[in-house]
Amino acid sequence: MQVGPSVCNDAIAFTNGTQPTGAQICYYNVTSHVMKYVSSVPGSWASMCPTMYGNVIAFGVVWGLLTWELAYYDIGTGTTTLTGVNVTMNPVLSVYDDIITLASVKGDPGIVYFYNISDGTLKTTGQVGAYPDIYKSIIAFQTSENTTGTDLDGDGDLDDNVIRYYDISAGATTNTGAVGDYPSIDRDVIAFSTSEAQAGQDLNGDGDLDDHVIRYYCIPPPAPPHTQVLVNTRTEGERCSLCDGILAFETNETSVGLDLNGDGDTNDMVVRFYNSITGRTTAVGSALAGCNPSICGTYYGTYILAFETEESWSGDLNGDGNLDDTFIRYARLPMTSDIGGVPMTSDVDGDGYGSILDYTCLGNAYGSKGEARFDSRADLNGDGKIDMIDFTIWSAHYGDEGILGGPNVNNDWRVDMFDAYIIMSAFGSTGQHNWNPRADLKEDGLINILDGIVLGWGFLHRLQCSMMDTG
Repeated sequence: MQVGPSVCNDAIAFTNGTQPTGAQICYYNVTSHVMKYVSSVPGSWASMCPTMYGNVIAFGVVWGLLTWELAYYDIGTGTTTLTGVNVTMNPVLSVYDDIITLASVKGDPGIVYFYNISDGTLKTTGQVGAYPDIYKSIIAFQTSENTTGTDLDGDGDLDDNVIRYYDISAGATTNTGAVGDYPSIDRDVIAFSTSEAQAGQDLNGDGDLDDHVIRYYCIPPPAPPHTQVLVNTRTEGERCSLCDGILAFETNETSVGLDLNGDGDTNDMVVRFYNSITGRTTAVGSALAGCNPSICGTYYGTYILAFETEESWSGDLNGDGNLDDTFIRYARLPMTSDIGGVPMTSDVDGDGYGSILDYTCLGNAYGSKGEARFDSRADLNGDGKIDMIDFTIWSAHYGDEGILGGPNVNNDWRVDMFDAYIIMSAFGSTGQHNWNPRADLKEDGLINILDGIVLGWGFLHRLQCSMMDTG
C-alpha cells in the first residue's frame, strides 16, 4: 500500500505536476541524482498514484474525470503497458515482482484484486478490503466490519476496521482479529495503525481513547505450534511503511502536544521511526517534517526514506517567498543513526552499529550452511534443528528474568513471547550450529566470500544521515 512517494532500492517514484490534468510519473535516482519522466500516454489527461518494486512502476492513467486505467512502466525497457483494467479515481496500488494489487476495480470497488503482469490476468481474492499491500504471495489489507456485516475482532459491534491477509498461493484468507488501518507488510510482519476508539483500549497509556497507535502483527509460521504475536509499540502514528523490522510512520504533532521535529511549534506533520529490534522510537526533536513515508533497504547497506513535505511544516524550501509548495524529500539512514537506532544490512551482530565485530560474526559462521529461517539462537539443545524440544525448554523458563542466552533468545534479560516468536519463526528448520542467518547477506543459505563483499559494500557506503530534495 503506498500513498505518496514510493521507494525501491535507490529510486523514488512520485507524481509531479498539476492534478488532475498534466500530472506525470517521475522516478528519481538518489545515487546519480537524475530524475526521469515516464512518457505520457497519448490522449490521456495525466498519470498518477505510482508505486514501484524493482524495475516496475504501477500507476493509474487518467482518461477523464471518472475514467482511469491501471498501467505499469518497465524502467529497464522504457515501455508503458496499459492493462485494460478500469479503476476508480486515485487507486491505491501495491506491487511485488510481477503482481499488482488493488481494491479499486471499477464496477467492483472495495474488493481486493491482483493483476499478474506475466500473463496479463486480473483475479479477485473475493475479499472485502482496502489499502492492500503485498509481499511475495501474501496480500495484507484492512476490512470494514460494517461492509461485511461480520464482527471480525469479536468485540460485539460492527464499527471497526480489522487487518486480514490473503495467500495467493493457497487461495486462503486469514483474519488477524487486530483492529487497524493502512497495513504495510514485509516478510512475515504486518504493521498498521490502530484507532484506540475502535479498539476500545488506551494503547499508549495517556488516559484517553483519542489516538492512533502503531502496532504490528507477526504471521505465524506454517509449522505448529502456530503462535500469534501482536506487538503494541505504544507510539502515536499513522500510515506505516515497513522494511526489515523498521517502521516509518507519520505523526501529527498536535495530537501528541510535542515539538517532535524541534522547530519551536507543535503544528507539523512529521515522520518518525520505530525499531522493532531495539524497541526504540525517534527521539523528540529529531523527527523529519513530512508525511506519507516510504522506506526501503538498498543494495549497499543503507536505507532510503522518501516522504512528502509541505513548506508550512518546514519553511520555504525553494526560496520563492511563500509556503504554498509541497516537495518530495528523502533521507539516507546510516548504520550509526539516532533516528530510530536503525541497524543496517551490514550490521551482522544486531547491535545497531557497523564495526569490526560484524566481520568477526561473519567469520564465526564462515562456510556454514542452513535454511534461511534457521536461527542458531533458537536451537536451545544444540541438535541443529528447531523443534518441540526447544519450545519445551523455553516454556520451562517462561517469565524468568536476569539471564542471558539459552531460553532468553533475544538477550533482553527476559524470557517472554518475543523469544517464543524467534523460535516459532525458525520452527521446523535445520542448520549447522554456527549458522548465523544475519551473516547470510545474499540469502542463499551459504556463508562465503560473497557475503564478505556485501558487508564491505556496507562499510564503503556508510554515510552521515542527510536530507535531500528531489528538486
